Amino acid sequence: INRDVIAATGTSIWLDAPFDVLLSRLVGGFNRPLFRNAAEAQQLFNARYPLYALADYRVEVRDQRPEVLAAEILNVISDTKNA
Repeated sequence: INRDVIAATGTSIWLDAPFDVLLSRLVGGFNRPLFRNAAEAQQLFNARYPLYALADYRVEVRDQRPEVLAAEILNVISDTKNA
């Protein structure tokens, strides 16, 4: 249902971060309901990955600073408006 709303109202951008990057950001923070431990987090990541890949655009997330990532996202948005 969310994908339908997104497709009907805007452009989706997938912030594609490798699982190890996501896991490193969660260290000590497994109090999230769907991220109780690394094994369950990996299973959830694997299950959702194909759905994330349906996004209109993909921005690869590495170890770049937030402002660099924000600039990459703005470039994607700008490119979609100019297309």
